[in-house]
Amino acid sequence: MTVSARGMVHMQAIQLTRQKGALSGMVGAAALLAFIALVAAGGMARSIANESAKITAQQIREAPSLGFTFAQLLLGFSCVVLVTTEWSSGSIMTSIATTQRKSGIVISKALVAAIAAVLSMVLGGAVAVLIANLVLSSVGRSLDLGDPLIQRELIGIVAAGALNSLMAIGLAFLIRRTAPALVTYIAITMVAPIALGMIPLDTMREIASYLPLNASGYMMTTGGVSDSGLTPVEAYVTMGLWAFVCMVAGWWRMTRTN
Repeated sequence: MTVSARGMVHMQAIQLTRQKGALSGMVGAAALLAFIALVAAGGMARSIANESAKITAQQIREAPSLGFTFAQLLLGFSCVVLVTTEWSSGSIMTSIATTQRKSGIVISKALVAAIAAVLSMVLGGAVAVLIANLVLSSVGRSLDLGDPLIQRELIGIVAAGALNSLMAIGLAFLIRRTAPALVTYIAITMVAPIALGMIPLDTMREIASYLPLNASGYMMTTGGVSDSGLTPVEAYVTMGLWAFVCMVAGWWRMTRTN
């Protein structure tokens, strides 16, 4: 007897709550957004108060997203562990035998991971804005949630978190082992864009713009974009394709191989 779609999602949600490493990573990602916003807002407030540096409106707007790079790593770690723990423990075979739906396992786990990432980024972004406003209010500055640019930034944080999580889920199903999957995720999201950015060629910089780290950044940008950069729409499409390709690869490995 196969398990219903709702039952599979419920099963994956329970597994997430029982995996302390994965759950801690989601909570840690939210905490990092808030903490780095606090540090950044504190630095900007001191600079404004001492008139030691000019702080622009764009710098203030971008305070909530400054910690996303680190949050992205924790989200990826959580999603990889969420999948690979089942393979290392052998419990994935029980899940397959119970549900009789390999595709359903991939889709339900991806859905739970994406929802968890959205909740993590919503919480982290909200606390980051609150903390930044508390600190910046001492020097007469604040983040206006009615500002369309700030709204775009916060939506970008949430969407980028969800898409990066789907990418990590796909890679985890494709590779199935924790260490290699994490190394691959970090190489794609962190190492590759930094390496390409060090090559003094415009072509390399343009290619680097399409890698997840930079594309995620363009999803939440509130200022102008350089000629080699991506527009927000291009960034959303790029990250959507990264998530789609990784998920398809993971789904193929899960459904077509033992």
